[in-house]
Amino acid sequence: MRLATRLQHLVPTLILAVLVGGTPGCLKNKVVVRVKPDGSGDILVTRVISPAVVQMVEAQMKQVSGSLKDLDADAPDEIQQRMKQDPFFNEPSLSNEASQYGEGVTYVKARKYDESGSRGAVIQYAFTNVNQVRLSMKHSGMENLAGGGGRRPAPDPKDCYQFEFKPGAPCVLTVRVPELPQSEKADEPPPPAAKREIPPEERAQIMAMLGKPLNLKGDESMEEIMRRMMKDMEVSLSVEVDGKVAKSTAAHAYPGKANRFVLMKMDMNQMMDSPAFKRLIQASAGGGGMNEEAMNSLMLHSPGVLLDTNRTIRIEFNPAATP
Repeated sequence: MRLATRLQHLVPTLILAVLVGGTPGCLKNKVVVRVKPDGSGDILVTRVISPAVVQMVEAQMKQVSGSLKDLDADAPDEIQQRMKQDPFFNEPSLSNEASQYGEGVTYVKARKYDESGSRGAVIQYAFTNVNQVRLSMKHSGMENLAGGGGRRPAPDPKDCYQFEFKPGAPCVLTVRVPELPQSEKADEPPPPAAKREIPPEERAQIMAMLGKPLNLKGDESMEEIMRRMMKDMEVSLSVEVDGKVAKSTAAHAYPGKANRFVLMKMDMNQMMDSPAFKRLIQASAGGGGMNEEAMNSLMLHSPGVLLDTNRTIRIEFNPAATP
């Protein structure tokens, strides 16, 4: 299997059904739905790409740019325009993502994140009625990382967290959790993996693309290369209310935030040594991949995943006193 094809198999392996669907690995993606006492609010998305992946993306874009020059000066305008865009901050693409969060959600603003070699964006969307917000377990906004900018179909409601709000004293926010995959095999050890040698030509491609960013020596297995790509990846979904919480059935409070609760959080560094993850990475390293249901089931029941498994979460809160 060629390198490009194998990396395509890698992408869905890296990403939980919740969040990530584009650039592989080394991603920190945090989504917080913040609800006011009148049912309006905003969605704050913080998306940070690690220095290693930044280097990889920039190297690939440079390579593609060189190929376009060699092919034809009359390359399609769309391709030429994409190559001129910032791959980590494309405001039209970020604006288009608003519809992915539900009817009536609008783009407010975004700012670039550029610190210590990491790149990304902090984006704010707004809504007038949280009852219309849909927070998908398959949504990441990463599909447009390289400047795609196109609009995509709204996620299927059955795959989304949905919200019901009732104002009052106290206000009541109900979060309806999508059905989660089940697994009885998450703790089983992986079967012995046959060692696969990477052909010299393919290894040369890997070293040219990933050698410097991942600090490769040139003798690593495909499994080790994939593990390095996924190092430090972290994604989370949370909900926050604007007021003092009176009562809540949420399973996981957000550290240091009494009015915020974690719906889902994934820490890839903790996950990578679990038996479930080892089976998953072995399948992808061998080029076979796994079906989505099996992948989600294994990943969602692995160490390193903090998940509120309640089908319904109820949060009662009183509006903050105005001075």
